[in-house]
Amino acid sequence: MLSNGGIVTKYSQCGMTYLGPAWNMIMARPTLKTIAQALNLAVTTVSRAMKDDPAIRLETRKRVQAKAKEVGYIPDRAGVRLRTGKTNVISVVLPIERNMSNHQARLMASLAERLKGTGYHINTSYYFDKAEALAEVRYLVETGSTDGILINSTEPNDARVEYLLDKAFPFVTHGQTHWCKAHPYFDYDNETFAELAIIKLAQQSRRCILAILPPTDAFYTLAMQAGIERGAARSSLQILNCPSVNADSPHLDIESAVVSMLTANPHIDGIFASSPISCMAAVSGLESLGLQVGMEIDVVSREAIPFLKMFRKQVLVAQENVAKAGQFLAQALLQRIDKPELPPMQYLDVPSLDQIK
Repeated sequence: MLSNGGIVTKYSQCGMTYLGPAWNMIMARPTLKTIAQALNLAVTTVSRAMKDDPAIRLETRKRVQAKAKEVGYIPDRAGVRLRTGKTNVISVVLPIERNMSNHQARLMASLAERLKGTGYHINTSYYFDKAEALAEVRYLVETGSTDGILINSTEPNDARVEYLLDKAFPFVTHGQTHWCKAHPYFDYDNETFAELAIIKLAQQSRRCILAILPPTDAFYTLAMQAGIERGAARSSLQILNCPSVNADSPHLDIESAVVSMLTANPHIDGIFASSPISCMAAVSGLESLGLQVGMEIDVVSREAIPFLKMFRKQVLVAQENVAKAGQFLAQALLQRIDKPELPPMQYLDVPSLDQIK
């Protein structure tokens, strides 16, 4: 069947119906030109409006973005890359967490919130060990899969950071490294937090503290150890490290280790737990011995999303603003991508004693 001067062709073969060129044209993917023609605007104006360029009137931007949504416009990622050399992808490289944590979820939510409307999409990559972590970063860079990388859970001599600095590839870190003067980062001041946490326990008249620290290869573990030592020196407290486990160990292992330490050292009257999971495991362990938080023993920890007080209101808690971290790191990475000549954005979030309550 021919129609409209032969533009539409319809024929059957093996019981199936095919439509010719006009159908393909009708079903073609909407482009910037599609939006421009619908609104009687220049394609360049539409392009800038889609990027929320402040030089374009707000009313025009809203009209263009509404029409794009109406027609189902999706940027052709391959075309964008050919024109600009960019993927419009930001990659977040995260460790697999064997214990439940609220840090990663809050970080990702705030990162996505800040990137909304920028045209960037977030790709998340996970790894189990150091070798996989470096391999994942190398893959992202060498395949041109992303415009920038966010690294979480840094180490002092982080091989990923060394590699990215050598490649001059845009990246930011959630946490510091020995090279942090050379790259953008956001970090919570874990050294100050640990020192203040020990001082807080001293103010509660506690004299012997059991410390459950993060894994030894994490940068913030060194910071926490230094802070604990300083706080103990200022308050004349005894510190006992929990052997055989760390804050990332399975919660049942942490609970068992706490029970063993409290049984062998009944004079322990305070616990420093560096993560929400280790805090809850510690509380479970001490309560199994008939002890009560806030009575015979105090427990201090930190968290990104407030729920420890709902678990046990007597726990002493500092709130870490991970949402602030995500917002800052997104902005720092965008700057690193677009204006690499500028000094790297860096921020250290310093807690105060009155924030531990």
